[in-house]
Amino acid sequence: MSAADEAARNPYAPPKASLERAPGDEKAVFFTASPLKFVVMSVFTLNFYPLYWFYRNFKVIKERDDNKSMPFWRAFFAPFWAFVCFREIATAAAGGSYGQRTGAANGLGAAYFFLNAISRLPDPWGWLSLGAFLTLLPPNGWARAYNLTVEPDLPENSRFTAANIAWMIFGGLFWAAIVIGLTQPAA
Repeated sequence: MSAADEAARNPYAPPKASLERAPGDEKAVFFTASPLKFVVMSVFTLNFYPLYWFYRNFKVIKERDDNKSMPFWRAFFAPFWAFVCFREIATAAAGGSYGQRTGAANGLGAAYFFLNAISRLPDPWGWLSLGAFLTLLPPNGWARAYNLTVEPDLPENSRFTAANIAWMIFGGLFWAAIVIGLTQPAA
């Protein structure tokens, strides 16, 4: 009796395939967030949320490629490694081929590097670096599209958890202190 006949005979039989993702499984899903959540968390965490986004995605890339990279350090030095992350997401979203998105990934990586580099410029130019997270929105969108092709029932990461709200409160207080400090007259 074949496995198909056995499955047809016993619909309550446990699945034969492993449900665990094996290292090197190319179907691992990327870490994503809805555009609203990504923007809100990036603004309220003073661009620390994008570092978390990089860390989680570098972990996925490490598992997919079964390499010895260190996701924490790649996220820590994200302006230098953004190209790699963006290209990996673009390649996965294009079905494994290098396409138009790979060129866009390189451009977005350069923009992310540039926006982080200008943070050392005098005011008001240094403030432009706070918009660096905007360069992550297209790769996040590519990753979301890829995830839906791999797992169509994957829930979208759009809800704000208690930890997200705590970070938003902390970041909101920090932003309030910055605004108050900037509006006070010089002594």
